[in-house]
Amino acid sequence: MNTLQHACLKTTSGKEFILESIRMSGDVRGLMLDMQMTQQFYNHMSSHAEVIYTFPLPWGAVLLSVEVTLGERKLTGIVVEKKQAEVEYEEALSSGDTAVMLEKNSDHSYSLNLGNLAPKEHCSIFIRYAQTLQFEQQGLRLLIPTVIAPRYDGSKSYVSKRSDIPEYLIPRHTLAADYPFDIELRLHDVLAQARIASPSHLVAQKNRGGIAYISLSRQGTLDKDFVLVLDQLSDNAVVAIGPDYVNAERHVMLASFYPQIPQNTSANISVKILVDCSGSMAGDSISAARRSLQSIIENLIDGDRFSLSRFGNHVEHRSRAMWKSAPASKAAAQRWIDGLEADLGGTEMEAALNSTFDLNDKLQSDVLLITDGDITDITSVILSAKKSGHRLFIVGVGNSPAESHLRRLADATKGACDFVATSEAVEPAVLRMFNRLRSPHFDTITCVWPEECTPIWTSENMSTLFEGDTCHVFAMLAQKPRGVLQLLGQRAGSTSPELLGKIDMSSVTTTDVQLSRIAANARLNASSFISPDNAEAEKIALDYQLVTAHTNFLLIHERPESEKANDMPTLYQVKHIVPAGHSGIGQTRLRTIDPLVVDSGSYKAAVFRRELVSDRIKTSETFTDYDIPAFLRKKPDDAEKAFEPQHVYVATPGLSLSPSGLLCLLDATPDRDWLISFNDLRDLKLSDSVIDWLEFVVMPQFPWATESNIVTSFIYAVSRMDACRVLPEQTNNKVDIRSFFKRFKKNPGQSLPQKVSPHVDMKIVEEIQRLLKGIQPQQWPVEFNDFVDA
Repeated sequence: MNTLQHACLKTTSGKEFILESIRMSGDVRGLMLDMQMTQQFYNHMSSHAEVIYTFPLPWGAVLLSVEVTLGERKLTGIVVEKKQAEVEYEEALSSGDTAVMLEKNSDHSYSLNLGNLAPKEHCSIFIRYAQTLQFEQQGLRLLIPTVIAPRYDGSKSYVSKRSDIPEYLIPRHTLAADYPFDIELRLHDVLAQARIASPSHLVAQKNRGGIAYISLSRQGTLDKDFVLVLDQLSDNAVVAIGPDYVNAERHVMLASFYPQIPQNTSANISVKILVDCSGSMAGDSISAARRSLQSIIENLIDGDRFSLSRFGNHVEHRSRAMWKSAPASKAAAQRWIDGLEADLGGTEMEAALNSTFDLNDKLQSDVLLITDGDITDITSVILSAKKSGHRLFIVGVGNSPAESHLRRLADATKGACDFVATSEAVEPAVLRMFNRLRSPHFDTITCVWPEECTPIWTSENMSTLFEGDTCHVFAMLAQKPRGVLQLLGQRAGSTSPELLGKIDMSSVTTTDVQLSRIAANARLNASSFISPDNAEAEKIALDYQLVTAHTNFLLIHERPESEKANDMPTLYQVKHIVPAGHSGIGQTRLRTIDPLVVDSGSYKAAVFRRELVSDRIKTSETFTDYDIPAFLRKKPDDAEKAFEPQHVYVATPGLSLSPSGLLCLLDATPDRDWLISFNDLRDLKLSDSVIDWLEFVVMPQFPWATESNIVTSFIYAVSRMDACRVLPEQTNNKVDIRSFFKRFKKNPGQSLPQKVSPHVDMKIVEEIQRLLKGIQPQQWPVEFNDFVDA
């Protein structure tokens, strides 16, 4: 007789996963999201297990309650002081009882500790949280994080060494997992009438009784954040009030402003653009970054100034100073963007930002950072950025960007943050960012309360404010509010404030005590409560039952003697799926319905199949969508294997090619027509000053010339100049040429060893040779360093 068994997930080695699924269900009313997340666990092992699961919540989310169903038992716990929770949790485990502890980590993630889950026992964790939402210029982008991406820490691995998060709570990752994920959102009132789309998932929408029900078209996987975009919304200031959770005689109010600030769309900006080209950006994320950058360059106007830089484990600046926005510089920028790859290794964000801050600029500049934010620690980056005096405007890209890191960095520098999923249109986010960049800068923002309404406390004044973005103000009052609340802002250099918005507090929406808990959390996040030893912060967290840096949620279930564990539980950490699009794990569409096996030469690897369903595809063909690691997609290049070790010679330490080094490289291969663009020269590590000279000095002299004409003519001219040559024994500065050659040998079967490229223009060759007279084998003309407009 066959025995039916419960369905379970298994790795390729046959090991089962303890996390069975994640389901979310929530309501969006006005400016508030109320969400319940259900985590389902099952212990398939023969011994008791201690399950550790570190997971994200949205930025600014407030954890309201935790309920547990253990088998058939429904259990609840309370929030207690952190050290007390840790002691009681361990004591429960040593006594053979079951304990559940939930804590907040320093990076704003949360960790669930489920101790002594018995063999073959189910457990469901119900977590309720709320979040105040930010309407942005007549739209709302709702981001529900589901997965934490691998984060770089400056060491040789993704295991944190600089974070103060304990080792056992740091997320680990696997390609084998495929946790089911489902979500339903209910949009109430005017939100139900908005235009709704999801750039991350295929969703279905039903409208019933004035409520829009949004759900996944089919079950999803916990490999990307859920994003819902609503637009065509009206921006109306609102105010909500509810009783205090601790003292019901008091009232807590939330006033939400949509400031209308006169805009000067022709105001010029000076912006240093820095793009993340580390390995984690490979695949979908770098594609999204390119689209963002192209849109950014298109939106520059005459009079703007900009610089271009990219970083990974080091930073590369396209120029040493700011460029004026002009057709030539914008065309050069687009070519630079086209050549961007995620090939710079680790994410050394702090060093890259400091180098970018130091770039020469005549005017006060802002920094526009494009990144996934996947680093372990953001604290030191924030300190460096604040010290520089630069505002950071950040576009977070990818399917699982580090939202909390990037928002903290933007807020600390009085900048702003926006996000773009890999399949999302970038133009709306870029336009919003440019509106902010060109928006007037306010030094101070204050609220003016009516005389008859004096608050007991209010949330801190915002450090920055932009037209069309939401400004939330929390306050505790002894009585219900009356009168008009005004929001004032004082521009930099101005002596008098101006009115940015006002709210009639007599028109309030009444809500429950949960509003006061959200307000208390906002109060705890204020700068005055940053100290980890702040006794007042701990008291507020306990009074309002909030999980914070000072407090944990704790639940202890005393088992009957017959059910107690006889030994300490086996530790099991729930591993995250490597997010789709992260580090080159992108999506490839294949016309097949069979499981795919990728042959990588010495080994084979199976790739899990997923069906691709889209209402945009009108075809009878069946496609299959795979998440394929980049290393499995690479194919060996026989031409590269046959390439013998050679060296190029450089004039100084580093990888900037000298004239003789370039000639050595050209001599290494007869195929002269594989260098056809400025990006090709740049990837060869040719000096930026030489490339800028070709692009901005030589090219304008020949209006008919294309980029290919200039580059190939330059190569031809240098190859015919004996003055560039130097014997190998004349220098010790050698660099292995193979790393250069393998990136440019694109068509080894189409070599033209004895022919001049058809792109070569002899008039350009003659002019370049004339300008290069007197060149030295190990040094380009010094004059090349002097033409860039600073």
